[in-house]
Amino acid sequence: MLDRDALGQLYREAYPTLRVIAAAEVGQAAADDVVQQAAIAAMERIERFDPGSNFKAWMASFVRNVARNHRRAEHRRTARDRKAGAGRAEAEIEPTPPTDPFDRSLQLALNQLSAEHRTCFLLRTVTDHSYQEIAAVLDIPESTARSHVYRARRRLAESLSSDPAGASS
Repeated sequence: MLDRDALGQLYREAYPTLRVIAAAEVGQAAADDVVQQAAIAAMERIERFDPGSNFKAWMASFVRNVARNHRRAEHRRTARDRKAGAGRAEAEIEPTPPTDPFDRSLQLALNQLSAEHRTCFLLRTVTDHSYQEIAAVLDIPESTARSHVYRARRRLAESLSSDPAGASS
């Protein structure tokens, strides 16, 4: 079993990757909460961690599970609010959209990707993970990671090139 200092160091090193995974799954606004909830869940099961295994991959599985539960809870909450006729303003539910048309178009295009494609794409382009690292963290074959990134890039390019709001004048 890891001592507290070693565990803290592994967590600090893994955090940027875990945050990108959470943001790809649930959005920027909830990403930190998801990572924190995942850390709590992981700490409750720390005796199950094999110190010789990949800590990022182990933690990423917790992040994906917490994110999945978060999405389900949000879906239920939204459905319940709609059914009850809750008059909450949209600004309270969703973050303020970017004011730059390209930023808005990019965010919409990213949101149209599947969670798997978005996660692989962001890990590759934002945090500069290799395909091998993405595969290890997400517990998928390297060829699948490559495929997800390729398809995400292609879909983003299609979305952004055909979106008049993203075009500059």
